Amino acid sequence: MIVTNAMSKRGLLITDRSNIVAADSALQLATSSEHFFGSDSLARRATWRLGWNMVHVDRTAFLEVSTATA
Repeated sequence: MIVTNAMSKRGLLITDRSNIVAADSALQLATSSEHFFGSDSLARRATWRLGWNMVHVDRTAFLEVSTATA
């Protein structure tokens, strides 16, 4: 079970682990001494890209929980 704030509080998404594919890039690092030219400082940047998707959306179920009481 994975819990996330991105999901509706009244919903439940059910799928098979093999249905989700993900890809990521290598970590890219860059350093620049020109950004802070007026001082003795360096600027550093790190970039990492990540993406995911479902292979078979028809094999996924969304259940909505009712809060109605009898």
